[in-house]
Amino acid sequence: MSTRQFVPGRKTIADLESGEILLPDFAVLREDGLHVTPAALGTGDRFVKFADQVFNAGLRFDELNYPAFQELCTIGAEPPRPTANPSTVRLAAGIKPFPTDRQDIYRSVKIAADGSSAEYIFEPVMIEREETITVQDLADQDGQLPPPRQEHRRHSEKALLQIDEFIAAMWLKGLRYGLDIPAIAAAITADKPDRRDIARWHPPSQGQNATLVEQTDALYRDDTPKRLADGRIDLRAFHNRFPQVTAGTRLLRKQPRVLGQTGWNVRGEPLEPEIPKDCDLDSLAGAGTRVERSSKGEFITAALTGFLNIDTKSNQISVAEKIIDRHGVSLRTTGDLTLSGAEFEEHGEVQERREVKGHHMTFLADVFGQISSDGGRVLLKARLAGGAVRDPGGEIAIEGQATQAVIAAPGGSIRLQSAENCLIIGARVVVAQAVGCNILADTAEIGVSKGSAIACRILALESAAGWRDAETIVTLLLPDLSAKRKEADELADEACALARRRQAAADQCATLQQDPQLIRFLQLRDTMNAGTAKLDPPRQAAWQAMINRMGPVLKQLKSVQDELQALDSRIGEINTRQAQIATECQQAEQSTHCSIVQIAGDTRVRSRRATHADPPGCQVNEKLLRNQLRGNRHDDQALFSGSAGSFHWPEQPPLPDD
Repeated sequence: MSTRQFVPGRKTIADLESGEILLPDFAVLREDGLHVTPAALGTGDRFVKFADQVFNAGLRFDELNYPAFQELCTIGAEPPRPTANPSTVRLAAGIKPFPTDRQDIYRSVKIAADGSSAEYIFEPVMIEREETITVQDLADQDGQLPPPRQEHRRHSEKALLQIDEFIAAMWLKGLRYGLDIPAIAAAITADKPDRRDIARWHPPSQGQNATLVEQTDALYRDDTPKRLADGRIDLRAFHNRFPQVTAGTRLLRKQPRVLGQTGWNVRGEPLEPEIPKDCDLDSLAGAGTRVERSSKGEFITAALTGFLNIDTKSNQISVAEKIIDRHGVSLRTTGDLTLSGAEFEEHGEVQERREVKGHHMTFLADVFGQISSDGGRVLLKARLAGGAVRDPGGEIAIEGQATQAVIAAPGGSIRLQSAENCLIIGARVVVAQAVGCNILADTAEIGVSKGSAIACRILALESAAGWRDAETIVTLLLPDLSAKRKEADELADEACALARRRQAAADQCATLQQDPQLIRFLQLRDTMNAGTAKLDPPRQAAWQAMINRMGPVLKQLKSVQDELQALDSRIGEINTRQAQIATECQQAEQSTHCSIVQIAGDTRVRSRRATHADPPGCQVNEKLLRNQLRGNRHDDQALFSGSAGSFHWPEQPPLPDD
């Protein structure tokens, strides 16, 4: 019995001879053996059907590569494994016949009910052979020999099992996976009775459920002391009292479930693993978060900057711009706070020496510590005592009383009900009552001032009086025009120099334009350009010589004219800027005004030119500012001093805008 490869176009199925099989498209018989292309198998059990066809046709594989054979049997029944098969696999040396008498020497196999193993009894085997011989019987009574006859005789001879035949025989008996080839080979070599397990199943590998992997340390409150960048420990602050995240921070990553690998019992039947549990990020993402899906995976990401909240009942994670704390700010509860969220509301006290940094902040209890905002709104519903509120460009409002405190918003606004012995710095300051305060502002509206020092550009004061031994001192800050005046002087000097240069250039231009030869040349050029005159060759040569002679003169004239144009342009710019400076100075002078409706005690009003050396807002030294506001300077001009009446400067100043 032989096996030949079917070549399309040369043979048909009807042309196959006995013992031949038709090789499928994924198999090819070469000189070195039978090769299979795994990529051509696709889905389904094509290779299993091919193997079944070979074995049921009374054939077997010669020198079978059993690991490759077992792997090919699983292709199509499960997803491709990470280790891709090579382009072709040498499966066997070829295909050979498996005679029936050889099949009979292989015993039945005992397969466990659950398909987990198979047992085989090895023992020496005999194979019956049949031969035909010619027999000559004895002569009969007459001495005649009968004709020879053919006689079939059977005898037994010892046989040895073979691995390739064993594999084929077991396949036909239903054992199709997990053969222990080394154990089988050892039993065959021993050639003695032995009961052995010859096959074991490959149980399915269980997958992994989908899990959530934390992407930031901000998911948990951490009350351990904060570690600084240089490795030191800050005992005043906790590591992460209120979990805070910024917009775009990835909070959780979904670790996708991992499907298990298909297993196989010894019958060649697939054993499917349990399907791992999955999780839905959309149901876990609460308000203020979003689900992002990219090539790097699925993430729950903070959609806004705020504070983290995890609902233990629904397992939802959310981010809110506002956090509400009811425990107060102290070394025991929170330590110093640095908030990255937009909103913070504190119902407890802020103790002395404690610091809170944030954006929009509201405090419903007394504040004794330091509050710092980066330009948001700061509202104190109760008292501010001995502490400080700083907000460089935001809004500060204190509804309770402020005493012995620093309130600074040099680029923002401040609104106070009552302030006593406070340093107040703001672009716009509104105080119902100020007692013994030092106030630096651009615009100030004050109801009652007692013994306060006020420096501002625009002031609306209802009542001014002394307090204890201190008078109310009002300093009107006149604009510093020195820089503009210096610029105006420099522009005037430059304008004079340019005027002299322009006169010289104009004189030179006039001289050139009055040159008779140049005038004659220009007239001839206009005539030539108009085409009214035609020149013969001698005159054309003379005209060209004149052009060459007058070229440098024309170039010089053009240069002088360009210089005049540039000078005129610059002089125009200087005139425009001088007019602009004059307007700015006039407006600046008129922008300062003061109105004191009632003077009910010692009050003094003066004007002072502001300089670049004056205190720059939040960085001011409190003692230095107090001395500057209450002390005298050589350029101060007294405007009023008395204990009764009213004061307006100029006579009818405009009121400050709301």
